[in-house]
Amino acid sequence: MISLAERRRTGSMLSNLGASAAQWNRAVAGALHKLASGRVEELLNKEMPEEVKFELLNFVTLSEFSVLGDDTILQLFGDKNDRVRANAVLKYVQSKKKAETKRMLNLYLDRPAGVYYNIVFWLDLGASLTIKELNVIFRHMRKHAISPDAI
Repeated sequence: MISLAERRRTGSMLSNLGASAAQWNRAVAGALHKLASGRVEELLNKEMPEEVKFELLNFVTLSEFSVLGDDTILQLFGDKNDRVRANAVLKYVQSKKKAETKRMLNLYLDRPAGVYYNIVFWLDLGASLTIKELNVIFRHMRKHAISPDAI
């Protein structure tokens, strides 16, 4: 399935099916999520086109996201694609308690690799606000179609 997505991305014969690239990536991500049933972490650790990984994160529920290990979370926070990073950090902040978010912020800042400002921003915000306050922000962002990486 992932190799089909990769071939579609590079313009193979599958482009004749009529679906846009975004529709195709979303369909592949949805199928992968359904097939991964209970093994989301394993799937997120697989190499795949960044557009498919972004769409896959849209299918991952907050309860699925809340049980991912630190290594997987840090890998997502360090992804080269800003949309993947933004999607991951928003899911993290929504799925964890303040104390856990503060712990992840410290873990993220202490790692030897570089850091991304938006990850630090959202983790800091999540460690500082209640979930009720965060939900007000998230509703406002959805209502006004504000991308998390634009903040």
